[in-house]
Amino acid sequence: TMVYGIAKMLNFAHGDVIMVGAYICFYATSRFGLPPVAGVLLAMIVCTVLGMVIERLAYKPLRAAPMLAVLITAIGVSSFLQNAALLLWSSNPKVFPSVVPNGNLPLFGGKLTIPYVTLVTILACVVIMLALVWFTGKTKMGKAMRACSEDKGAAQLMGINVNGTISLTFAIGS
Repeated sequence: TMVYGIAKMLNFAHGDVIMVGAYICFYATSRFGLPPVAGVLLAMIVCTVLGMVIERLAYKPLRAAPMLAVLITAIGVSSFLQNAALLLWSSNPKVFPSVVPNGNLPLFGGKLTIPYVTLVTILACVVIMLALVWFTGKTKMGKAMRACSEDKGAAQLMGINVNGTISLTFAIGS
């Protein structure tokens, strides 16, 4: 949503960037024995850098191009990432080690149970959402992102580095 709102580009490769992050986290925790938090942080760093590289190499040259060129490029980047992952990590099924204790939280005398992994997922999403709301509302770069979303031309006239703001948006979105 942020990338489309600010850059007016559909990033079909976004899910593929997340896939790369999942593989990084998987191999960091299962093969190299890193703690789950370290694996997640490593995946976040790799995804951030990958998002910035994709934006710089594939999307930045197309800022003034017709929308069809951007869509074709986005599909191409997505296909490239999928095939690169297939070559690097194969198509064999992999079992991600659980980082959340197995079990359920019983509610209403056991009539309703919620898996702990669901609770952790919801909690993580709420924390990330609150951090993003704070970032876009209180920081200089967040306000620049909102300004670029409204009107890139006016934001540029006000001294905002639109290209840098779009790059940051890709980094955060990835």
